[in-house]
Amino acid sequence: MLKLLVALVAGILLILVGWTAFAIYSGRQEAARVDAANRYTLSTLNARALTAAIKLYGLHTGQLPDDLTVLTAPVTNAQGQTIDRFLATIPTPAKGWSPWAYSHTESTFEVSSNGDGRTVSVSANIKDQ
Repeated sequence: MLKLLVALVAGILLILVGWTAFAIYSGRQEAARVDAANRYTLSTLNARALTAAIKLYGLHTGQLPDDLTVLTAPVTNAQGQTIDRFLATIPTPAKGWSPWAYSHTESTFEVSSNGDGRTVSVSANIKDQ
C-alpha cells in the first residue's frame, strides 16, 4: 500500500512539473509574439516620424534630402530661412531590425526597415502636399 501511495505522489509531482514546464514554455512563446508585435509597432511609428521629417524638409527646401542624416542638422532654404533640425536623432531601428533604407527620386521617397519576418515601408510624394 505504501508503494502505491509513493507511486501516486510521484506521478502527481511529475504531472505538476510537466504542467509547470509547459506553462513556462507557453508563456515564453506568448512573450516572444508580444515582443515581435511591439517591435513592429515601434518600427511603424519610427517610419512615420521619418516620413514627416522628410516631408517637412521637402517643403522647406523644395527638394528631398540626399540621405537621412541631413534631417538632424540645421538647414537653410533658398530664401535664407534656417530650421535648426527636423529630428534630434535618426530613430534607432527596433532590436533585430535592419537599418533604415531610404531612397528617393525628384519628388517621391521610400523609407523601410525589416525584421521578425515583416517589413515596414512608407512611401510618399512631396508634390501631393
